[in-house]
Amino acid sequence: MSKLRILLPLLAILGLIFVGCQGGENFSTSGNSLNLTNKATVHTETLGIPDIEIEDGSGLVVEGTGMLTQPASIEIEVPSGDIEQVLLYWSGGTNVEPLEGDDIIVFEGVEIQGQLIGGPAFFFEDYDFYAYRADITELELVSTGTNTYSVDGMEFAFEGDNQNSGVALVVIYDDGSEADIQLREGLDLAYYDFPEPRNAVVPQTFTFLPSSMPRPARVFLAAGSAEESSASKVVITVGDAVYEFDDVFGSNDGLLWDTEMIAVSVPAGVTSLTVEVMSMDSEDPPAAHLSWVMAAMSIPLTQVVQVASVGDLVWYDMNMDGIQDEGEPGIEGVEVSLYDCEDTFIASTMTDSEGMYMFGELMPGDYYVMFELPDDHVFTMMDQGMDDAMDSDADPETGKTMCFTLESGETDLTWDAGLYMEEVDDGCTRSKGYWKNHAGFGPQEDVVTQYLPIWLGNDDGDKSFAVTDARIAVDILHQHTYGEPSNGITKLYAQLLAAKLNIAAGANDDAVEDVITDADDFLSMYDWEDWYDLGWEDRETVLYWKDMLDSYNNGHIGPGYCGDFDDDDYDDDDDDDDDDNDDDDNDDNDDPDKGFEYSDE
Repeated sequence: MSKLRILLPLLAILGLIFVGCQGGENFSTSGNSLNLTNKATVHTETLGIPDIEIEDGSGLVVEGTGMLTQPASIEIEVPSGDIEQVLLYWSGGTNVEPLEGDDIIVFEGVEIQGQLIGGPAFFFEDYDFYAYRADITELELVSTGTNTYSVDGMEFAFEGDNQNSGVALVVIYDDGSEADIQLREGLDLAYYDFPEPRNAVVPQTFTFLPSSMPRPARVFLAAGSAEESSASKVVITVGDAVYEFDDVFGSNDGLLWDTEMIAVSVPAGVTSLTVEVMSMDSEDPPAAHLSWVMAAMSIPLTQVVQVASVGDLVWYDMNMDGIQDEGEPGIEGVEVSLYDCEDTFIASTMTDSEGMYMFGELMPGDYYVMFELPDDHVFTMMDQGMDDAMDSDADPETGKTMCFTLESGETDLTWDAGLYMEEVDDGCTRSKGYWKNHAGFGPQEDVVTQYLPIWLGNDDGDKSFAVTDARIAVDILHQHTYGEPSNGITKLYAQLLAAKLNIAAGANDDAVEDVITDADDFLSMYDWEDWYDLGWEDRETVLYWKDMLDSYNNGHIGPGYCGDFDDDDYDDDDDDDDDDNDDDDNDDNDDPDKGFEYSDE
């Protein structure tokens, strides 16, 4: 069978095949099921209850094949247990007078005569469709396990390409469990642009007794006439929930035939499930022509499926060994997401104060967990040690666990993730004097040019200053070209340039990030020529920024100084600036042992 579509959270049992449609409104109670009492009727475009007895069982399987090319074959896997009933359904169209169908096919070399269950159904003028069913249980041609069966001998008379749509094989089996199995059969045509009733099928409703627990159900759909890449939709209504599945049909079993299975979950208390097959108004892809032949449903009578759950811990792996050791704490606030193994998102949660998480009320099935890595953390090694409950299961690259299976009623608390803080290199800083002495104008190599250009001020500011080469950098750091050491903005230029060179070289800027932002905003509007026009408060602010950057560059705040302070770091340009309200002795704090001291003289 092509295209298995699972609607989570649900693992199923329910079957349905199609090429004719409609369930009536009257029903009767029999045993543990509610059965519609209307019967399938030929010459009408509706489905109804078969006029033969449908055996009880645990479930059913349905497979099919297109019959344009013959001989054809059907591969089907029948679960172990007893085979209770085997049915064949087939359909096709004819445009040759007298308009008659074909009630004979050959299955496994045996000629099978079917009973007309739908049709003749008018498609075009002098172009009718027919549907047939045969109960071949007593022939004992079908067995459990995976087997392939030959099908041949279908011949619907047709001028032009033949219209042998296809054959569906339905097997009801009993593995010891109990299910409510219901069938509808007939022939119902649908093409969106035809007049009523041929533009749509009649929805089929299955009614059943309620359960106190959610239950899985499977719906099998078998349709004739839908060509490859044609636009269709299946709508399934379960209680108040409506589920839509697009482009289900498209000759998936071979040209002009489809059998499809859709699994849905029936909530507690729900007593009905309705299926509608639709030909969609579409030109690309073209609308599907549909002929619905049969529908079958299976839902457990006794609720044996219990919900499952999975957890449980995200912890701080202090020794980075991938194993949960005594004293290693949980991590709060880590996002954890659950997916099925088809990558469908199920749910997400956050770890609690102890690092614990839990997903509950899950249908049995296959899942994986994904952990969202917090900033500045990395995943520890996975699958270390011999105890799955005490290791880390998150892939260090993706944060995902492997796929695992949750059984009915299972609580699995073995899916954990260990984290530790990422080792971050914060770099180090050097003084203004170091950068001035390493610009290529002395015996030391030029290490400045590689980090240029650097803006003093925002790069779009009216008075921002672009340091584009080492010569300009030295002039800025020397403090005698763009002003003089008594000029506070000149001194801010020098310390800001040194700080930005340190940051470009890899130093962490957390300690001065806000200072640099404020200084750049200021220098976008004011340059060194404006210093003497500034008010007292603005001068105090400029000198504060300068001193903070000085302390950063000399390693008193921030990541620290690079190695030992030596002669290459010394700055001989420190002048006493009596008129800038700043004591310029050791202006640059070029001795890294001297901390920041803000002058209030």
